[in-house]
Amino acid sequence: MVVISRKKQKKNLIEERMRDLTFMNDFEKKVYEVLKQKYRNQDSRREQWLIFPQVKVNTGHNLSYGGERYIDFFIVNLWPSTDYKCIAIEAKSNIQDLRQDLDDPKKQAAARFYSDQFFFLVTEELYIKYQKEIHRDIIAYNGDGLMVLKEKGIRVIIQSPKRKIKSPFSMGFICSLLRNASRL
Repeated sequence: MVVISRKKQKKNLIEERMRDLTFMNDFEKKVYEVLKQKYRNQDSRREQWLIFPQVKVNTGHNLSYGGERYIDFFIVNLWPSTDYKCIAIEAKSNIQDLRQDLDDPKKQAAARFYSDQFFFLVTEELYIKYQKEIHRDIIAYNGDGLMVLKEKGIRVIIQSPKRKIKSPFSMGFICSLLRNASRL
């Protein structure tokens, strides 16, 4: 039986996670890096925020919420003082993709259901070119939030209303599991 040290296990886990990012395109990778900076942990001894890219809403091929859906970025705060805040972000790099999501409410139903706040995130170029249309549609559409990916960060243009998660599971329990998983 081969015994692998915890340090080696952690290194293998980190390498595995980095390989898993290959499913993201360049735009999503840039968003992920900027989100890691925005939600970086202030205390290096404890995890406060976890960012999950491309979260599948259900396992298998469940047809609830209009079929197989993903949340581009799901961000969870692991501490009870924040009420285990959950933020869902749908990243869009072209206007057609954004229009499709705004025209089909089912596409983001699960992201809104499982999060306290929901944001669309667009590139700065897209925002500048279609600013009036984006503002009108985002505000008209459930009052969702809007973020713009800038060269060196993210700017919140429209704040998402805070709502209470309607999920049937205990966020305390889920976050406790995630907190422990982050220490691997």
